[in-house]
Amino acid sequence: MTTKYSIFEKLERIFLIFVLLAFSFSLIALLAQTKTNSNENESDTVSQLNFSKPAKLGQTQIWIAQARTSKERTVGLSGQKGIFENQGLLFAFSEPGIYKIWMKDMLFSLDAIWLDEEYKVIHIEKNITPESFPQTYTSPLPALYILEVRSGFVDSNKIIIGDIFRFL
Repeated sequence: MTTKYSIFEKLERIFLIFVLLAFSFSLIALLAQTKTNSNENESDTVSQLNFSKPAKLGQTQIWIAQARTSKERTVGLSGQKGIFENQGLLFAFSEPGIYKIWMKDMLFSLDAIWLDEEYKVIHIEKNITPESFPQTYTSPLPALYILEVRSGFVDSNKIIIGDIFRFL
């Protein structure tokens, strides 16, 4: 009987070691995943924006992400490392008004384009730098949309007052 008991004891120890190893590996995998997600959030949040809507501004094609909620509009492109030259963030408001932007927590310069309810360019601010914070920028005319693009976009694509923005 002592032989059976010692075999049972050995199996019990092996099982306990196996359970502890499985738990340890699961914990390590969970911590590694949490660290990876944390690093992704800290390093480059551009990927969280969905630049999937094709549009044209004047004769230039651009891919748009939209900021529709108050929170999305408040955050905007803050904390982003940058966007591609053919990308823009469109801020959509519920009614035309005098809306301001600022460069809080921005890491790159941008051009801002105010659009009326017919998507016509009514005001442009070029090369707004992160260092300009807390200064605010606004259109003298009521706008329904603001399009933020990478600095230099307006000049390189010859965007002017009166150009029309449209989704494709």
